[in-house]
Amino acid sequence: MEYVEFEEWKKFKKEKKYKEATEILMDEIATNLVRVHNFYSDIKYDENKNIGIAFGFDFLGKKSNGENIEEMTPYRYIRIDLRLLYKSYCDILDDGIWGSFKDLLKDVEILREKAIKEFLKIKEM
Repeated sequence: MEYVEFEEWKKFKKEKKYKEATEILMDEIATNLVRVHNFYSDIKYDENKNIGIAFGFDFLGKKSNGENIEEMTPYRYIRIDLRLLYKSYCDILDDGIWGSFKDLLKDVEILREKAIKEFLKIKEM
């Protein structure tokens, strides 16, 4: 399974449009979380329409019988981090004293690298 990259975020980063770059990069990570869920689970989500599920709480990484998928454990941690970063994104939108999109983008880039490393493990299997 290949990690799908949304190259547009790099263009926005170069243009110093950090908010837009952050949004695209979070969507990239969310899309890939849905893809890996679909790989392991019998419950399938549309990776173009249902990426919001990656920002949620309970559904990603489970089978239809409610059983957790063991292989999804590292992705659960990535998902938790993604949710926290999204919370930071919302806080910055509401009140800029919580930080900047430039700083947030750096954190999202680090999470992206973690996600890519996990995808490489799937490839090695």
